[in-house]
Amino acid sequence: MKTLFSAIIIAMLIFSAFSCTSKEKAQLTNQEEEQIKKEIIATDDSIMARFDKFDVDGALKFYLPNFAVYGDEKGSLEQYRTYCKNTYDTLASYKWTSYNIDFLCITKEKVIISQDAKNEWVTKNGKTGSFYPCHYTFGFAKTSSGWKLFYHHFTGRLN
Repeated sequence: MKTLFSAIIIAMLIFSAFSCTSKEKAQLTNQEEEQIKKEIIATDDSIMARFDKFDVDGALKFYLPNFAVYGDEKGSLEQYRTYCKNTYDTLASYKWTSYNIDFLCITKEKVIISQDAKNEWVTKNGKTGSFYPCHYTFGFAKTSSGWKLFYHHFTGRLN
């Protein structure tokens, strides 16, 4: 009985290990991964350039309707839109500086990136602030109109 139980456990572990391996991931070539990275960096740069200009609606065109954001609490796309607009209404300037990015290509259509950055701002009344260091995890999905964000998590230190 003990041997049978051990065999079942081992079989379940092996099955789990192989079932978690993505066949699509295994099919990605280095060239495909590099192309995906270029596309996502271009999308990420477009999003952040729009946020730098306080163009919230323009930035959020790169987000899926079922987008989820996590920071102090969980939020939806509409909650995030409201948060961004309310925040930018108080600012005179904003600057995003990314200094590290790592990719995890899950499949040809799903990619997770972790990104380290610095957020700096000046309020309309002249106060300065920053989040540094800050760390993001972004989930991107490939759609017929390009890469879109479906997930965003933020942690950072307010300075």
